[in-house]
Amino acid sequence: MASPDWYKETRFVHYCKDCQKAQFEDFSDRSGMDMAFYLCCAAYNLPFIPEAVPPRRNADGETWGIYLENLKMLDQDVTDNGEPAAFSDGMTDLAVIFDGKVPSSPRFAGGLTTGGVAEKLEGTRAQRKNWGLSYKTAEYKELDRLYGIQSKAYKDSGIDEELEFNLREICKLLLLYSQQLADGQIKLSKETYNVISKMKADNLMRKKDEAPAAAKQVDTLMSCLQRNGMAKDAQRLTLEEVQHYIANDHPHYAMGLDVVDQILGLLLNTMRINEGAGELSELPVGLQISGLCCGL
Repeated sequence: MASPDWYKETRFVHYCKDCQKAQFEDFSDRSGMDMAFYLCCAAYNLPFIPEAVPPRRNADGETWGIYLENLKMLDQDVTDNGEPAAFSDGMTDLAVIFDGKVPSSPRFAGGLTTGGVAEKLEGTRAQRKNWGLSYKTAEYKELDRLYGIQSKAYKDSGIDEELEFNLREICKLLLLYSQQLADGQIKLSKETYNVISKMKADNLMRKKDEAPAAAKQVDTLMSCLQRNGMAKDAQRLTLEEVQHYIANDHPHYAMGLDVVDQILGLLLNTMRINEGAGELSELPVGLQISGLCCGL
């Protein structure tokens, strides 16, 4: 996968890795290995990251393959928005890369790095993607903590895109509210709290906005039991009657033995696959059911 700026709909680099390795060798022979990294990155619209250059280098294509793997390992092959990184996302200034001069076989400047750009950025890449770029590292951590609290009630029911957006906006406001209180900005903090409360109310996210649970009535429960054959004349069945009911509760449609065998076979093979064993073509004799099944 490659940057969409160059590769548009194809989304893949136009040179396979074998061709890239061959060209890396060619560039190494003609311009030196250090320049070969820079030229290949420019040719394929990939970022040049000095930290990804292998410490032990040979003038062969495998060195270029190691560079590509190092890009992934350093999380430099993609940008903050998840798109493949482009040449412009790495180092591009030759004067900096080669210490002000580019001889026929240039060498990297001593101690060359990307200037600690990644270290200067606040938060992690995921945090910057989720919350934006305007927060400090401590604030990113607090936002993650607030999100964990606010989203907990929705984990089981699922969080769609709209709810995700609302939760994150509320967390940002809660962080602002806490900061305003800490700074003694009482009036502003009240206004922020009102915005949070209204946003939760508009999206039915407050506890009091939840629909009340239907009251369980004894007669309602008895009607349900009677409707399903578990009670008779408003009286529960005896233990023996319940056991007889359960034993004879089966589908009201025909189910042949071959269907049962197929179901058991699927279950057995699933268990075997999970245990790393091979699948069986037929059900073992010990698991085959003889006689009538399901009341047939």
